[in-house]
Amino acid sequence: LTMTGVDGYVSISMCQPDFEVVLQKIHEDKLAINGLQEELKNFSAIAFTAMSSASEMGTVAVFAEKVQGVMDLHRLAHLVLACLKDLRLDGVIQFMFEEDIAIFPADVSISYQKLLHSARVSAARIVSQGRFLLFSFDHIQLLVTDAPHLDQDRYGRLRDVLAHLVSIAEARAKTLKVNTLLKVQQDNTRMVMTLLEMAAADNRNSVKEIMTGLSNSLRAMATGFDLNMEQEGELLSLSERALNSLEGLQEATSAVEVHFRSLIQQLDTATNLLKSGESEQPVVEDSDSRVELF
Repeated sequence: LTMTGVDGYVSISMCQPDFEVVLQKIHEDKLAINGLQEELKNFSAIAFTAMSSASEMGTVAVFAEKVQGVMDLHRLAHLVLACLKDLRLDGVIQFMFEEDIAIFPADVSISYQKLLHSARVSAARIVSQGRFLLFSFDHIQLLVTDAPHLDQDRYGRLRDVLAHLVSIAEARAKTLKVNTLLKVQQDNTRMVMTLLEMAAADNRNSVKEIMTGLSNSLRAMATGFDLNMEQEGELLSLSERALNSLEGLQEATSAVEVHFRSLIQQLDTATNLLKSGESEQPVVEDSDSRVELF
């Protein structure tokens, strides 16, 4: 009987009090076993939830590390969608900078585009409706199209996890946008600097020619007009003052050139701080950022 795994046994040879004691003991043992099994089940569920949550946050942590090497929005969107795939989700991501709007993947359906547009014009930040879960921030939108709405525990965890994910992605997107604007301003400043240098060179040559011709003309006029020494000196000093004024103007132009060179150097420094070594590294596949869920 012990080998068959029965909870207990009684015999007809037992007296009535013993019979009742054995049945009561069997009943109590069974209740204790059921209680232990239920407690073990609850602890297992708690442990599984904790491990799943740790795995999901681990996915976001890996994403946060990988995203630091991204230097364009296309690669950033690729990493976001790969992270969703690690979480066993599908979705659409959209970047918004004024009139510059980019959506990934590009072949998304019209209905999804309408959902993103309606969220963009509204004040809602997180919208959940059945299997659709939408995060709408200032410069990024993430639409999850197959959220586990029937599993409320996982659904709640994913809301928090994806909110962190979108926040990290938006911060990197803004950094990339600032980097792009810096490069544009850098090119514009270099063009202005080139124009200033060309204009300054032309001005110096023109001033030299004009003042040389003026000085020679004044000397010729001073001798031809039968002026006395005082009048001749005054005329020549007038030429000297004009030359000094023009030289002062050239010095101001040189100061502007120095200022622009300093500005270009500062822009170069800021651009180098935003650069990443991603271009020197091989292109990673989707699996490079994967974290296996428990």
